[in-house]
Amino acid sequence: MDAFEKMVFDFAPDYTEMDGKDILKNCGDQSLNWAVAFCQFTKKTFDIEIPLLYVQGWFGNAIEYSYGFRQESERLASLPVTEEEIKNEKEIIEQTKINMYNYNEAREARIKRLSELGVTVIDTEQGD
Repeated sequence: MDAFEKMVFDFAPDYTEMDGKDILKNCGDQSLNWAVAFCQFTKKTFDIEIPLLYVQGWFGNAIEYSYGFRQESERLASLPVTEEEIKNEKEIIEQTKINMYNYNEAREARIKRLSELGVTVIDTEQGD
């Protein structure tokens, strides 16, 4: 651990003593805070030390990518939508509903047919 890392860890709160809500509040969108928290948990849980700045780079990239993605989503959401686009979206939604109905109907028919043949069927999609 170099002098910078030692200084950061000396002044950082103990994230391992916090609940999830407090970690989110304390880390916010700061990659260094997330890196410190991650390193603290890794040390406490697995007794492994990871270079702080290495971890900060990973968190920094993720936060920046996420920020850019959210900005673009907000920009697109603010664009005006035409009646034609709304109509097209409604048609896509209706076709998706039909496709899902057909899928569920076909799945139920397959399960029934297999059961009639004496095959034990484990339905992993129950409740959908």
